[in-house]
Amino acid sequence: MNPADPTRIVRAPAAGELPPQVAAFKRITATVRLLHDGDEPQLQEFFHSHTPDTLYGRYGCLVATMTPERAHQLVNVDQTRDCALGIFAAAPGGEVLHAVGRYCLDPDGRSAELAFVVRETMRQQGMATTLLRLLTKVARARGLDRLWAQVNTHNSDMLGVFRRHGFTLAADREPGVVRAVLPLQAAAPPAARPARKRAPARRRR
Repeated sequence: MNPADPTRIVRAPAAGELPPQVAAFKRITATVRLLHDGDEPQLQEFFHSHTPDTLYGRYGCLVATMTPERAHQLVNVDQTRDCALGIFAAAPGGEVLHAVGRYCLDPDGRSAELAFVVRETMRQQGMATTLLRLLTKVARARGLDRLWAQVNTHNSDMLGVFRRHGFTLAADREPGVVRAVLPLQAAAPPAARPARKRAPARRRR
């Protein structure tokens, strides 16, 4: 199978490979798990909790609403190709979604774009870091070559997260945007140089 074929099937999370995980953050204990059908109401509430600055930073424009149809698409992604995770906390009547991290496979089938959103009142607790670590683990297990993201130059928190996790940061072609790239596969060691043959010692007469 051609590895550059965008229709290639990457290995899906097997049963138990990425089970829900309980994580303790600074102020709450929450569950980190894959998004799935039925999470639409939580995603819509999460979206409508965002400030205009957050919406602009995530979508590049001021998106006014999250329709039920769009929410359905976002929680029902193909988790065998992409990966979408949420951090959920228990609440009266159900769960509350506090953060989302996802990667979307690029057409080359070898790299994927990252995106994160954390509820404004739940930032500075390590949620983006937790999501990034899990997404990186999944991407490596699936054999991807790299992860990348576009980050607003004013988003110092997210830039710091990427920097601490080994991403290379460089100015993007788009003004005001930084491109963060993380190679996932170890580079092949340099080929060993052949041993130099020593000239035979000359006999003394």
